[in-house]
Amino acid sequence: MDNVITCFPTVTEAAEGGIISGLFAGETNMVGERYFSRKLGKVMHYKLNASPEMDLSPKAKERIIDTIVGDSISMGRLIKTSHEEVYDLLAKSYGKVDSLKMISRIIETISKVVYSKRPRLLFFTISSDTISHMYGRNSDEVQAFIKEVGRNFPRLINSLDDVFGKGQYLVFLFSDHGITNVRNHLDLPSLLLDYGFKPASTDVIASEESNAAALSNGRRMGLLYFAHPERG
Repeated sequence: MDNVITCFPTVTEAAEGGIISGLFAGETNMVGERYFSRKLGKVMHYKLNASPEMDLSPKAKERIIDTIVGDSISMGRLIKTSHEEVYDLLAKSYGKVDSLKMISRIIETISKVVYSKRPRLLFFTISSDTISHMYGRNSDEVQAFIKEVGRNFPRLINSLDDVFGKGQYLVFLFSDHGITNVRNHLDLPSLLLDYGFKPASTDVIASEESNAAALSNGRRMGLLYFAHPERG
């Protein structure tokens, strides 16, 4: 592939923000699944007490693909800016237990959407993120996941052929982020303590007085926040 520029940091929020807008994380305001809110004085987490679409920068909102297309349907997206969102409880239940049945269920559901909705833009995710972190990128579990996607994907192509005709649509495949096997993680809060700071707890319900914050951001990179000596 030519002219491909990686998104940094390589976390889901930054990657998806770049995919839908063509902007980098500093421009979309998507730097990870957690961040420290100076305004609220606590850690915000996109799976618990914050929503990425609310934090998406105005610049990104103006140029996201959903705005450009004007008619989008999605399933499993983290940044929910599509015009219609598809939910499937069975697929979600399979995902919670890392069952490969999730793959066939998602593609079955999406194929039905193609037939019933004829969307101009269909954006869905099938993620091996959890099993990659649990078993390693070269594990049998990850390889089985990839093979199952390959086995089921033709069903979606067949539905697109039936509805739009062969050669009358475009399919884009995107990667979330890479992964590497690690043994140790840097304990950033302890590091700040050693230097005399009082870091905020990474617990999202904590709100104690602090003058610094440190997040591992999914253990892929470090984010450090410091209170200004005068402005806080």
